[in-house]
Amino acid sequence: MSFSLIAMFIGNWFLTLLVIITSVIPMIISGFIGKMSVSLQNSAIIADQKYLAKVKDILSGFLVIKKF
Repeated sequence: MSFSLIAMFIGNWFLTLLVIITSVIPMIISGFIGKMSVSLQNSAIIADQKYLAKVKDILSGFLVIKKF
């Protein structure tokens, strides 16, 4: 791979830099999107846990009333 990169620089350095930059940009964008999706997923998990806790509280209240 390094030989082909050197050959590209020897052949046309501007085109080589353009190819490198255009291939790095999608990797950077996907990294940012991945970080955002992880934070959204974590907040969704927290919201689910809060919802389940509320449902458990409601159901346990109904069960306590039924027992008496």
